[in-house]
Amino acid sequence: MATKICKCGQTKKKGTTQNGGPNQGREFWTCPVQNRELQCKGAFEWADGKANAPAAAGPRSPEVNASLEKMSVQLLQIHALLSRVVERLDDQSEKRHKSE
Repeated sequence: MATKICKCGQTKKKGTTQNGGPNQGREFWTCPVQNRELQCKGAFEWADGKANAPAAAGPRSPEVNASLEKMSVQLLQIHALLSRVVERLDDQSEKRHKSE
């Protein structure tokens, strides 16, 4: 198996896309650093050397856009609810630690 050296001097990690999109199953090389924020910028490259696969053709229909907008609002509501739950759990944990 061929290897590639990253900008950080380490051997690049080889992976395979699993996101279900147009690049599903394509192999790629990337920085081996686990934390994405610390990975070398510009280290990602497709193993076959080609550019990204083209996106799905054509614009979205008004119905799809409306549905996406509705889901976006629902996701924001879920995020707000989960934030409140986490805040309450943190408060309960803090109270438990103080009573110990």
